[in-house]
Amino acid sequence: MGIWIRSQDGKALLEVNKVYIKTDNSLWSASVCLGEYSSDERACEVLEEIQEQIEAKSVYKMPRK
Repeated sequence: MGIWIRSQDGKALLEVNKVYIKTDNSLWSASVCLGEYSSDERACEVLEEIQEQIEAKSVYKMPRK
């Protein structure tokens, strides 16, 4: 099941099936950076929020910070 996500910079709207955290605390889907965060903890929190939205079947907009 995919989810529509608007990137943090607002320049991309993607239907994604996989989201992962890179070592620089950014979230990616395929070759598109969805957002960059100050810590691994914050990146994990955002990933958790995305999971909750998938479970609720809605669109998620990446937070700025």
